[in-house]
Amino acid sequence: MVSGNVSGGTYFTRSSRHCTSTSLFSADKNAHQSKRSYSSRQSVDHSALCSVVELDEDNDRVVVTCDGKGHESQSERNNASYYLLSDSSLVQNWLDGDRSCSLEGVSMSNADLINSEQQSAFVESQQNIQTKDIISIRERVLEECGQTDYISFRNCIPPSMMRKCVKIGEGVYGEVFKTLATAARGGQSVAIKIMPIEGQELVNAAAQKCFEEVLSEIVISKELHSLSWNVVAKTSGFVQVNQVSCVQGRYSAKLLQEWDRFDALKQSENDRPDFFTDWQLYVVYEFGNGGVSLESFTFESMLEARSVLQQLVCSLAVAESVYQFEHRDLHWGNVLVKRCEETSVTFALDGCDINVPCYGVSITIIDFTLSRLTKGDSVVYCDLKSDPELFTGEGDYQFDIYRMMREATGDEWGRYCPYTNVLWVHYISSKLLRETTYRSVGGGAVRSAFEAAHAELLTFESALDLQRNCSFFAV
Repeated sequence: MVSGNVSGGTYFTRSSRHCTSTSLFSADKNAHQSKRSYSSRQSVDHSALCSVVELDEDNDRVVVTCDGKGHESQSERNNASYYLLSDSSLVQNWLDGDRSCSLEGVSMSNADLINSEQQSAFVESQQNIQTKDIISIRERVLEECGQTDYISFRNCIPPSMMRKCVKIGEGVYGEVFKTLATAARGGQSVAIKIMPIEGQELVNAAAQKCFEEVLSEIVISKELHSLSWNVVAKTSGFVQVNQVSCVQGRYSAKLLQEWDRFDALKQSENDRPDFFTDWQLYVVYEFGNGGVSLESFTFESMLEARSVLQQLVCSLAVAESVYQFEHRDLHWGNVLVKRCEETSVTFALDGCDINVPCYGVSITIIDFTLSRLTKGDSVVYCDLKSDPELFTGEGDYQFDIYRMMREATGDEWGRYCPYTNVLWVHYISSKLLRETTYRSVGGGAVRSAFEAAHAELLTFESALDLQRNCSFFAV
């Protein structure tokens, strides 16, 4: 990974894990498969900058791409020398003995000869910069977890909690269990999400996430949870993050037992997690129990469904106003619903309270793997441009939404495009109208209003626009 600074913020790009050559530096965000990127809000013109410098092991040459043109300088290994194409003062400083600088993003025009000693020192310095960046990300993850080193499953999930673990769900990322918190913490129901990270083995036919990816997901989850106590812009509609831990070791016998029980009942699509070694790392989230997925929930009436959509729009509107947030994967497995005793749910937007009648149901939005969020001068987002398979699905409106998002964003995933939230609201509205089970067949007037709102949803620009200007969401 290479990092650098630009006016107004910091940007990070990652090197691919599966490069066939040794990448010394890269500013090519599109070379990564759906990896999360950090970018400055200011656009940066890389057209006159070094974008790729690679040491080609097979052809003994250095290839530099700049200004859309390929420049090659022959590296004669026998003489142990090669050229760097650059007129940057950074390069001159490096040649003069300053080994602390990185040459990422410098202008490339003139040729500077680097001799064998300089070449070795240069490559080593760049590798050290990469290593320091990786260590820094690891330390950031541990810091977010309140740890200085990895902990065991036993320390993460105490025996009293482990005994009550039951597997309730899964995804490509890993497994989800529910249990009860310790008595000292109130004994409330919680969800445990276990994600293997940083390993070389494929898990569920997918590469394990790296520290950088999980760091961004941790940051987004915590920021959205913090909105539950924000006075000016408040929502409790995002998942409650009780704790995040970085764990090392094998899956416990109890967790494997519960995995087998789930598999016997529902035929798991995941790999049985019994192949991990003592060195395997995981990020383990403890979330508040938000209920069951919208897909599995049975409603009593259309009034409950209307409240779910109103709560969803209000939550997205609040997050848009504070963080320029886009979920970008809000299918009905990522909206949880549960029964509650309250008669209304209170949101705050622009300092004004909004009380939404809830009719005994409340929602929780989860899973921010593909999400976009602005925090200060930095943007956290997942660059979907390099994951073309995401846009090829068929058979459900969900897959159309991914293609509609790509059209709306212009395939530029770093920029803020809140219309993607509108697309997912339209998707959820469609599911509530067409594919949701209701015990009561009444509520004709509510359904008619629901249908009318559904027909015009896509004419709005954002969840904020929906909340403020669509009569269906007026409360």
